[in-house]
Amino acid sequence: METPSTQLLSANWRAWPEPEKRALLARIRSRNAANSPRQWQTRYQSDPVGFVRDVLRFERGEVPAPYQLDVLAALAEHDRVAVRGPRGLGKSAVAAWAVLWHALIWDGRADWKVITTASVWRQLTAFLWPEIHKWSRRVRWADVGISEPRPGTEMMHESLRLSTGM
Repeated sequence: METPSTQLLSANWRAWPEPEKRALLARIRSRNAANSPRQWQTRYQSDPVGFVRDVLRFERGEVPAPYQLDVLAALAEHDRVAVRGPRGLGKSAVAAWAVLWHALIWDGRADWKVITTASVWRQLTAFLWPEIHKWSRRVRWADVGISEPRPGTEMMHESLRLSTGM
């Protein structure tokens, strides 16, 4: 069943009344402004848990574990957080989320750095950075308001260089 609004949208836009055109343009502009990098950064600046829940795409049935969200919440309150646990627990995922959150929050606003370390180089090259690459492909970039990092120039094997142009 067509409603007046769907009839209006399906009609030729040139035939729309001028107030309707202006109203639609205002809605589009406000939606684009809501997705501006600066507003997005302000929204998630102290909310890494919200970043993970709202900005990352999870596969069906996949959700962050409560301890992972606790680690992210602690990261918002403290400069450093240590996590210890067995293999396969999801520590690399939390670290990847934290790297992406920090990089996207501060890009274009400050000179930022996120140092990633491990006891051996292989842990970085085989576990952490592949996880960062995986989750960077799951970011809802349109919501962030910037384009996805380009492999080889911004998203490198063991580094991430973003620039929002602000």
